[in-house]
Amino acid sequence: MTRDDLADVARLSGELGYPLEANEAKRHFDALSPEKHGLYVAEDDGRVLGWIHVSAIESLADEPKSVIDALIVDESVRSRGIGRLLVARGEAWAAQRGHRTLRVRTRITRDRAHHFYKRCGFILDKTQHIFDKSLG
Repeated sequence: MTRDDLADVARLSGELGYPLEANEAKRHFDALSPEKHGLYVAEDDGRVLGWIHVSAIESLADEPKSVIDALIVDESVRSRGIGRLLVARGEAWAAQRGHRTLRVRTRITRDRAHHFYKRCGFILDKTQHIFDKSLG
């Protein structure tokens, strides 16, 4: 992924229900370190068809792992293997760091995504609630 891809990245993010302005995407992109974040796009003829963001997570209580923070494929080209290719790229990124686990979180209402991740070899490890607190 490059800065030139970010308008399409923002558009696809909105398509999945996570509105993102291109200038906001650029600000976030510039703040991410390549050592801790893998950002990849799938393109066809210069058109971004999907993208993945993978992060390295380190914890005192657990082994380091990688997490898929976002995986989005343009609705017009879903079920054509693009998501699988992006997941494979995320797996390779994680393996390059010596991580033995790649984790993904998905909303409980996204049945299609659940089936997709199971087909990619992920297993349901746990169900949890996520609490956020606004800090201003």
